[in-house]
Amino acid sequence: MSDTELVHLAAHMEAAQNLVQSLKAQLERKEAQIQELMLENEALKTINHSILDRQQQCASCAQLLAHQESQVSWTDLPGTAMVALINSPGWGRKESAAVRLVCTQWQAVHDANLTNVQLTAEGSKACELLGRGKFPRLHSVDLRRCGRMGEEGLQSLARASTIRTLQLGDSNHVTDQGMAATAGLSELNAL
Repeated sequence: MSDTELVHLAAHMEAAQNLVQSLKAQLERKEAQIQELMLENEALKTINHSILDRQQQCASCAQLLAHQESQVSWTDLPGTAMVALINSPGWGRKESAAVRLVCTQWQAVHDANLTNVQLTAEGSKACELLGRGKFPRLHSVDLRRCGRMGEEGLQSLARASTIRTLQLGDSNHVTDQGMAATAGLSELNAL
């Protein structure tokens, strides 16, 4: 064998060794990935078992709740408890909307006992509802977060004769006519 052939053979052997090392490295990475996947699979099995256990617990709870609800109706909640909820700190528009949708009894208790309301966004539409007289104990209306409060909203609100406190904030949509409409609020003592 000539020197040139030996050099070529050595180069081919070196390339083959590099290829073998590269394949070994790839094999090690694949084995590590398989190990990770196996661990993830075990974790998912554990989570799946936990979910199945929770589903069984929920099914048991749902059966118990269905049994209890067949004996007691949510509409049996005493009006005094509803009033306490309605007038608690943190009670907002979403809570009021949800309560009013439960049943006509809850809507009536809500409407008859709501004392404070804070409006946001579409204040004119809400003021129209408040001005219809459905809320006989309403005494405080906060419009500070109501960026679209206009003259029509205040004119509608002026029909709610029980309002004692009206907070307008920095609404730049309130006109002189809107402010004049608040003169109809005979109980108003804080603006």
